Amino acid sequence: TGIQTCALPICGLVSSFARGAFIVGALTTAFLWYRLEGRRLALGALITVAAGTVLVAGSVFTGDGRGRNDASNWFEELTSVTETIADTDAEDRRLVWRIGWQVFKDHPVLGVGQGSWSAFASENYTGPILGERFGRRPDLLWGRAMHNIYLEALAELGLVGFALFVVMLVDRSEEHTSEL
Repeated sequence: TGIQTCALPICGLVSSFARGAFIVGALTTAFLWYRLEGRRLALGALITVAAGTVLVAGSVFTGDGRGRNDASNWFEELTSVTETIADTDAEDRRLVWRIGWQVFKDHPVLGVGQGSWSAFASENYTGPILGERFGRRPDLLWGRAMHNIYLEALAELGLVGFALFVVMLVDRSEEHTSEL
């Protein structure tokens, strides 16, 4: 059951095509390798299982059906991290961040409500703030991920909720770092 416990979340990570999460996972593994001197053999076995799972899952999962026109595999997606800012995904993210910042500026104290930034923006903004991509079709914003948890918290929860969010992160961080 230990192998399944390791392999299942890795399959989920690879199938999500979450490049940033994969990089953070690799850095976390390197940190654990450094910190767990007495248990490096067990961690080495875990890394071997993880690498094998990534190789298999990365070859199986494609970009087909997730809003992409191509059916690239996970390895191609991972290498696209270094593409220029002219990339459509990067442009969309910057535009969504700009819209999220506008939502925050318009509702700085309490925000617009958890999970509501995209619905609020699509119903309340028009013209240049939505850019060329969403200006003609604001409904495309519905359900969009902002891909920036801090900006999303500011837009949806305002300064009050964001302060509580930061307190929660710091509290949990202190709790877990004392265990290492």
